[in-house]
Amino acid sequence: MGHPHVARPMGVYEAEEKLSLVMERMTGGELFDRVVQKKVFTEEDAALSAWHMLQSVSYIHHEGVVRRDLKLENFLYDAPGSDFLKLIDFGLSKFYKGLKMNEALGTPRYAAPEVLRKDYSSGSCDLWSLGVIVLILLGGYMPFACETDAETMRAVVKGSYSMKPAR
Repeated sequence: MGHPHVARPMGVYEAEEKLSLVMERMTGGELFDRVVQKKVFTEEDAALSAWHMLQSVSYIHHEGVVRRDLKLENFLYDAPGSDFLKLIDFGLSKFYKGLKMNEALGTPRYAAPEVLRKDYSSGSCDLWSLGVIVLILLGGYMPFACETDAETMRAVVKGSYSMKPAR
């Protein structure tokens, strides 16, 4: 992968039953931690973060990769105090060009309805997840905040979400 908003692989190491991928070092922390710290982003900060995330997802989709588990924790800042985000962790990613996918995976609060229904064939599920992330940045809350994963999955599939006023 060669995009400024996608973490670069630095090396691949293979052992008997394990494959390890070493990625570039980023020391600025997770987007998740920044959300915990700020609670709510300004529109300007949220727009910049969304732009970085959209660029990374556009790139991987162009390369034929669907991420399938985008969440706050999968975006890191490159350095302390920086606002430059990079996409990391491709553990659940898949090459998807022309393939129908039927696996429900990822984090239910971020997962698209079609992923939870196990019926998808494009990267549009990643755009849903980005929408959830942007709502968190601007509103400071999860749109699908249920007690259990099972309740969350039902709410996502039904489109039963919460729109609280920001701030």
